[in-house]
Amino acid sequence: DRSNRYAADFSPIDEGHLTTAALAGEVVFAKEDTEGPTGDVRDNNEVAVRVAGSSQVVTYAHLQKDGALVEVGDFVLPGDPIGLAGNTGSSESTHLHIDVRAGHRLGPSVPWRFATFGESREPKVGDAIRSENRALRELLGPWVAFERKVGLAKSLGRPELVSKQRN
Repeated sequence: DRSNRYAADFSPIDEGHLTTAALAGEVVFAKEDTEGPTGDVRDNNEVAVRVAGSSQVVTYAHLQKDGALVEVGDFVLPGDPIGLAGNTGSSESTHLHIDVRAGHRLGPSVPWRFATFGESREPKVGDAIRSENRALRELLGPWVAFERKVGLAKSLGRPELVSKQRN
């Protein structure tokens, strides 16, 4: 349908599979209070991230109950843990639903591509996908430690580089 035109579902996937951010941005929505599938899209547990420097929002849906690992206002980098896969809301099995939307998390679905997936960068139904992303935060370890110590982002009025992820 129009609202999911360019979405991708990753399945099969194990309940609780760690979901990581695809792009850098600010968490603008996090919902994790639904347990199990209800058939209602409003019950989808979800994390939405506004892409840095853009008006587009990436949504990660059907997370398990209490499966959001970030909070609204956190700034995430590619590879940062953001949630745990589940089977909630309008869902029939455990999977991860990812979509890029224009303007806000309920905006229209827009085309997007994988940065590294063959020449076409478009996987087909049935293709197995394995991420080759390295957590950017690992590469930025010294900078992250420095930022934590001096609070540079806060003093510049920018989102914190270090997300407030739960242990």
